[in-house]
Amino acid sequence: MDEKLMRHGAFSWFELMTTDVPAAKKFYSDLLGWTTRDMP
Repeated sequence: MDEKLMRHGAFSWFELMTTDVPAAKKFYSDLLGWTTRDMP
């Protein structure tokens, strides 16, 4: 596991369910600099 995810207080849940996937991807990418990966 990535060391930065093992620190106290680290955000560690990366799953999102939404009805507007493109908008959610843009929002979180713009806000937090996250990248996304689609899962089946």
